[in-house]
Amino acid sequence: MIKISSLSLLHTTTILLLVLGLQASAQKREVDAHFTAMRDKQAVTSLSFEAKKEDQYIAPLTAYLQDTVSSLRAEAYYLLCQLGTKTKQKSTRKRVVSVLIRGWQDKDKGIQRLVDNGLARFQSQDFDRAALDSVRSRVRRLPSSPGALFRLVGYLQLQDLALKIKSYVEEEAPALRAQDRWAGYIALARLGDQQAVDVILNRVRMFGVNDDAVYELFPDLVYTRSYRAIHYLEEVLFSDERKCGAPSAESRQKMTCAYRVMELLAPVIKDYPVAATAGGGVATNNYPQALETTRAWFKQQNGKYEIIRDAF
Repeated sequence: MIKISSLSLLHTTTILLLVLGLQASAQKREVDAHFTAMRDKQAVTSLSFEAKKEDQYIAPLTAYLQDTVSSLRAEAYYLLCQLGTKTKQKSTRKRVVSVLIRGWQDKDKGIQRLVDNGLARFQSQDFDRAALDSVRSRVRRLPSSPGALFRLVGYLQLQDLALKIKSYVEEEAPALRAQDRWAGYIALARLGDQQAVDVILNRVRMFGVNDDAVYELFPDLVYTRSYRAIHYLEEVLFSDERKCGAPSAESRQKMTCAYRVMELLAPVIKDYPVAATAGGGVATNNYPQALETTRAWFKQQNGKYEIIRDAF
């Protein structure tokens, strides 16, 4: 049996720590160079985070969250979001979420919105107990524009906040803007509140089917993951009424809104017959055929399909 002396073990440990320190320094130098160029108003490219070493960028980036220049703070939050959504390391994703939440305290409203949008790109399991408690605290001390926060609560399925959100949207105080009140109802619907689903569907049906509904209201119906909301979209999917504009700005011809509904439903229904693309479309070169395939699939399912709920 080979015996390793305590001196040899100490030597090996020292070398290992030295290597790790050099690696960490390399990430810090890369981050510092990026922000120095920004501060000097030089052209920069986005950082390319080295796979399996993304966690070593967190500390250098976090240092810039306190910068006196808001554009540099915003860049640090943006890069942290990019890092967190790219990495496959669960622990790193959780760390990034915890850091991003600090942006809610930033005095710059643009950074607060950036954080709201960024958090929606993470998975619910990336929010640890402390992060969820931060969400709860923010709901209790409501920001001036809470719409994105309401939607985050719905996505994270924080059922204990449903009554609080309901009180906000139904009472006069605090006075919410119309879009924030609507977001509250959308979040309540995601939490399973059927009265909220009634409010949403009544308003959508009253509005009718047109381009504005398709691009402004229908994504909210999808967000709720409510079978009743999805069923309404099924109705539109089967309609051949030409109420939406053509994709080409040069054409004044109207087309069925079913194509857009087909795209909206693709990422949120399990075993959907056409695949969703990263750009929000469906993977096909023949949209009429894809629509017929989708309609046939829904007929075959007869309402017995599974809605995917683990994404925003």
